[in-house]
Amino acid sequence: NFQIELVAVSAEAEVMATLQACRGLVVRQVQRRAAWARCLSHSQPLWAEQNATPGEGKATEAGNPAEGGGDGPAEVDLTAVLQEKEAQIAALQKDIEDNRLRALADKENLRKAKDNEIAKAKDFGISKFSKDLLEVADTVGLAIQHAPMEEVEKKVAEGAPPPPAKVMYEGLVSINQILLKTFGKHGITQINPPVGTELDPHTMQALFEMEAPDQEPGTVALVQQIGYSLNSRVLRPSMVGVVRKSA
Repeated sequence: NFQIELVAVSAEAEVMATLQACRGLVVRQVQRRAAWARCLSHSQPLWAEQNATPGEGKATEAGNPAEGGGDGPAEVDLTAVLQEKEAQIAALQKDIEDNRLRALADKENLRKAKDNEIAKAKDFGISKFSKDLLEVADTVGLAIQHAPMEEVEKKVAEGAPPPPAKVMYEGLVSINQILLKTFGKHGITQINPPVGTELDPHTMQALFEMEAPDQEPGTVALVQQIGYSLNSRVLRPSMVGVVRKSA
């Protein structure tokens, strides 16, 4: 904002300097024309008197150059000339101001577009890397899901020492929690719709249909693979099965 204001002040100063120069040039031009007109008006009668033939002097004296009776130059209306030049200066000032405002608007639009590009690059620059990490999250999640922890817990309850499988399972759970926490820091969130949710084609992909008499047709019956999004942009939709419509 400070740079934009500085540019605006500089442009305004340039406009005022240009207008002052134009005004001075116009005034000098009007003054020269007035001086030249006065010079001609004083020299014309003398020239006519010196070159007049006998008998023409009275006619010349009777004539009025201002009324078209002589060949002398017409008087210059300095007020009209000055008003015309003032109008030209005003039009020039308006054009310069319009160009200045248009330039500032273009610069502001360019700045906003650049800021948007930087923001998008910051938000979605890691999308490819994030997609590769989803395979790691899927693998850890499947390992936790298929771990035979019921048998392990049963043996531990019977008094057996904790087997290595239990330690490995707890390690996998910790890794999964750390991974999801790291995802959250970078804007990566899970798309895991609960059963019974209406199918959203923007965040879910229906792979198959299945019978579920206690659910509404077209709703989610099973989540086969969890989806993920990066800053509200879908990285991978969740793969779901939906309830089949009854015949």
